Parts: sequence; structure tokens; C-alpha cells
Amino acid sequence: RAHARPLQSPRTKHTSTRHKGKMATPLPSPSMADVNQPRRAPSPEPEPEPEHETYDIPEKADDELDDLSIFDLPVDASHKALKIVIFKFSRPHMRAFHFAWFSFFLAFFGWFAISPLLNTIAQSPNLGLDSKSARVNSNIIAVSGTIFLRIVIGPVCDRYGPRVAQSSLLIFGALPVGLVGLSQSYAAFCSFRFFIGFVGATFVVTQFWASSMFALPIVGAANAITAGWGNLGGGITNILMPQLFNMLTAFGLSDDQAWRTVMIFPSLGLLACGAALFFLADDCPDGNYAALIKAGSKPKTNPFVALRRAVLNWRGWILHHPSPPRF
Repeated sequence: RAHARPLQSPRTKHTSTRHKGKMATPLPSPSMADVNQPRRAPSPEPEPEPEHETYDIPEKADDELDDLSIFDLPVDASHKALKIVIFKFSRPHMRAFHFAWFSFFLAFFGWFAISPLLNTIAQSPNLGLDSKSARVNSNIIAVSGTIFLRIVIGPVCDRYGPRVAQSSLLIFGALPVGLVGLSQSYAAFCSFRFFIGFVGATFVVTQFWASSMFALPIVGAANAITAGWGNLGGGITNILMPQLFNMLTAFGLSDDQAWRTVMIFPSLGLLACGAALFFLADDCPDGNYAALIKAGSKPKTNPFVALRRAVLNWRGWILHHPSPPRF
């Protein structure tokens, strides 16, 4: 027997009992074997099995596999791409890749658009560009603007994301690029060139963006391609801007009118690219910084704290040293 029958108490040894006026069935008397059988404690009830229990793949792993399957490229655990496919434009990796280098390309195109026309611009009255030193100083002023903003834009990327930083640079930079043709003095011309130099900070955002999208095995290639293709804008502008200038003069504009008008072309390119990447690209593989911070998936970064940490990082100073020490 699996379980022994419990012994009946002396009071239960009646052959019959009455229950509400009805005769009850007589209870059987225990046999000697039942009396001599030792009493066993009842076995404990088995614990209920947990719901949704899996044995082959944990539930968390299933979620991670589902997350990885939504990307068009193979990714690592941080959702950074492990592969570069140049002829793809899918979100988030390759779209950010193409927007990064192309926005950088247009930024350099607008930044250096004045250089191939500078000798012609110098012939305009009241600008004070007759001397070579005046023209050289205007070039120096154009570069000084980017030095200042490259320090600032890094912490901005940490706080607001590369998408917001890049689109802000392009849209803001489009204004002085398009309005430099309104200059009527040397001070106004140099002031416009100073603010045009802000678009040179897109280099920092481009490198930040590529590093956020691509994993360690290929991030060097991603940074090299986006930076190299972006730098082409400085060379292409030396080819195209004189041709656009000649086209306007062929339509009957004077040299002074033509250089002032031709600056509208790179300005429109910067505006269009800045608006497009803001609405069509992503800050990182998981989405945009604002949405991630709101959902609690990403902590909010203080840009001043980020800048302080960067300044105090001794590794950065070694990389910027003209001749790094040998260990």
C-alpha cells in the first residue's frame, strides 16, 4: 500500500450512526494488519512548476535575439554594426554613415567656397582685400572659428546626440555662407568668415557618429571613410565654385554680383542636408538620445562634466603631443 489507512478512534467503532434522521453506511473495522502497520507521515505536495519556464534558451536570450533581428546588418551586443555595406542606406547604421560623410562634405564645400573666388572678391570696392596680408588674415579668421566650436561641439554630442549637433551646425552655418555676399566692409566680410568656420566642427560630429554606429573591429574603417569622403568637399569646391561663378557671369551678372550670388548654392545645400538628417537619421543604433533619456534607457549627460573629464584625460594629451614619449 502507498499509504496506511488511519486508525479509527474508539468513538468511530459503531456499526451505524444517524445523520439527520438517515441511516449512515457502517464503517469497516480495522484489521490487525492495519493496526500493526506503522503510521507514515503524508508525503508533501509537489511544488507547482513556474509558469513560462524554458529549458533550451532563456527568455532574456529570446528577447535579445529578437532585438538583433531588427537590424539590417550584423551587430554586436551593443547593437553596433559589424559590417559596412557602402551601397545600403538602411537605418540606423548605413543611413547614419552616409549622412555623416555627406554632411561633412557639404560643410567643407561651404567652408572653402570663398577661397577659389578670393582674388575676384578682392576687386570688389570697400572690402579692403587689396593687399595679400588682408586676404591671409581673412583666411586665418575663417579657421579660428572652427577651433572654438570644435571644443564646444564634443560635449554637445554627449548631451544631445550627433544628429542634433550636426543638423544645428549645418543650418546655422548656412546663414553666414549665404549672407556673406551682403558684406560691404572688411570687418563685415571677416565676421561672416568667422561664423562660416563653425561648420568645420562637423568633423568632430562625423567621427563621433561613426564611432557610435560601428563596432570596434571596423570603427577605424568607418571613421576613415567618413572623414576622407567628407574632406573631398574642400577640393570639389575649388572645382565647382569657379564654374558656377562663370555660369552666372555668362547670364549677364558682373563679377561683383556673381560672387555674391554664387554663395547661395552651398547655403541651400547645407540647409537641405541639415533638415533631412534631422528627420531621417538616428543618433545611435537604439534610437535618438531624447527618446532614450525620456524612457530611462540612457542617463542624461552634463556637457560641462563631459568637457571636464575630456580635459583631465591624460591619454588625450599624449595623443595630441607632437612627439609622444616612448615607453
